[in-house]
Amino acid sequence: MARRYTTRRKRRMRPQILMNSIVRRPLLIAALLGMIMAAQADDELTPRQMQAMLYAGTFENISRVALAVDDQDIEDTKVLDILAEYIFKGYDLGHPEASIAVARACIALRSADNVRYYPVLKLAAEKGAVPQVRKHCGKAFSRIEDDIDDVTNPRALYREGQFVFARTTEPEYLLYGKSTLDNKDKTIENQLKGLLSGDEREVLSALQSIIANRGTFQVVNDVVAELIIGFFNHDEYIQADSLAWACRAIAASRSARYEEITSTAYRQGARVNRSVKKHCGTAYEYTRGIATSDHYVPGSVDMAALRKQYGVQTAQSSGSENPVKEKIRLLTELYNEGLIDQAAFEAKRDELLGQL
Repeated sequence: MARRYTTRRKRRMRPQILMNSIVRRPLLIAALLGMIMAAQADDELTPRQMQAMLYAGTFENISRVALAVDDQDIEDTKVLDILAEYIFKGYDLGHPEASIAVARACIALRSADNVRYYPVLKLAAEKGAVPQVRKHCGKAFSRIEDDIDDVTNPRALYREGQFVFARTTEPEYLLYGKSTLDNKDKTIENQLKGLLSGDEREVLSALQSIIANRGTFQVVNDVVAELIIGFFNHDEYIQADSLAWACRAIAASRSARYEEITSTAYRQGARVNRSVKKHCGTAYEYTRGIATSDHYVPGSVDMAALRKQYGVQTAQSSGSENPVKEKIRLLTELYNEGLIDQAAFEAKRDELLGQL
């Protein structure tokens, strides 16, 4: 006779029996509550921890501290002063990640509800580079706007530069690579001079600097947009290689302001070469689909006025156009008009580039 095998059913504790077993064990309940409270405590940051994180100056740390200040109702002015200093440093930059950090810092100051930060919130609310910054800083400002009449000592208001980072712990500010906000004006000047020079090497150097700084400065990005437009309109001369780098620079900004520019570059760049098609396509992906009313309008930047302002003279303006560059320009025009194929264009272009 065949042997029958049966599986033994596992006993399952009924919910009511489980609850009764827990209720009868007060030590178990205390242990569970202790674990929950400890986990919550681990998530909270002390003011000293917040200051240490802010010294590092990264987007992630600034945002995390700002959210913690809001959640924990922190009123420690040592922490809030550093957040205020970051708002002063970054309200007008327009860089996407910087704007998020600045907006969250404004949310933190709103929760503090302290009239001490009237000047910085007023400035960011009125002149913030992006709507996100103006919105959240504006909400924070509206909460303390009427309290300014109660201030009897103007020195009680926080002013830019009151908090100074120590040299030994100088932060990255908002991840700007080697270009920190301390030399922002000089960085902008160098990048603009390179872009406006018309010299291929200087243009490429400027574009690479912009990419390294993550497209931080809107005034520079606007000039890059004009160069992209000018390539297709034959107004501002840059080579196809520079066009690919220009698209990479705009992509680094991650700004929807240039969606229409990158869309045009992507559509028309497909017939320039594969590198332009690739990088302008990436730029379009990074700048599309974000609602904004701040689209860049072609022609908004007066290139001639900027050249005059920074004392830049191009080869065309000095009357000494390099004949090789002129041949490359004409060759590019022929290719864009479809009069020569891509293989012949690239071969001839590379030959001419070797003569520079």
